[in-house]
Amino acid sequence: MISSSQPFRPKLPNNDEIISGMAGSVRQYAQNLKRYVEWKLTVFLYDDETVQLRQPLYTSVCPPIEDSASFLKHSTGWRPTSVMEPLDMGHCISSLSNSEFYEGAVSIWNMDPFLTEAFEKELHVKDPSWPQFLVLLGHWSPANLAISHSDENKQRFFFPGLLMSFVKDVGVLSVTKTLQNMPVTCGHAVCWSFYAAIDEAFEMGDSRIIRLLWEVSNQVTVRLRLNPDAHQLLLDRLYMTDELRIKSLGAGVQSFFLKWLLIFSPSLDATIQL
Repeated sequence: MISSSQPFRPKLPNNDEIISGMAGSVRQYAQNLKRYVEWKLTVFLYDDETVQLRQPLYTSVCPPIEDSASFLKHSTGWRPTSVMEPLDMGHCISSLSNSEFYEGAVSIWNMDPFLTEAFEKELHVKDPSWPQFLVLLGHWSPANLAISHSDENKQRFFFPGLLMSFVKDVGVLSVTKTLQNMPVTCGHAVCWSFYAAIDEAFEMGDSRIIRLLWEVSNQVTVRLRLNPDAHQLLLDRLYMTDELRIKSLGAGVQSFFLKWLLIFSPSLDATIQL
């Protein structure tokens, strides 16, 4: 049941507040924002004629890839589709048991990117600064959406990088049969930026962006480990930090390239060979 009481919506600080140190912590902002956008998105999807959400967001899963016949049959109008294979719990348990690794597509709503401790382990996550957070927010820009496909009807967001998580033993998954409130050892700041992107879309009243963000929220790659030690968690964080730094540079280059086209070559043919 959806609460009739709207949660508090935190205000994104301006540059003066960030520079002066009056902005508060990114973590506190993101935690409050997650509660707000979860409620706001649930109400939106409940009323959406296509989605008609009737369950909590944390029960969301990556939809299966449709075969060609089914896709063509329902090709009129918007609906969430997937380009990734959803997590298979049976395969997940087998892979973790045999290889101590598993990767699959999950929903961001299955994860808890604010945990600092899980399965009796300190996660030692490092929170982003405000400038770092704003850079991550650029991953969800209209420019990044525009370059995904030349056909606007086929444009979609892609979750940058992957989330890393772990379980202490596979028995947890055997009992729950699903992922819920999973720790995020790497990539938590990207999740925070995603909540801000949803909030921004609601403020703009852009239902198309809201739907596309909902779509990608259920297509997040997670890499699970089985009972890693503290040293391995640290190595994973270092790897993820470097990967996101490269992707952030790429996002900036893409935005600059599109702005250059608009300013200097407004009549340039849409097909460009590099």
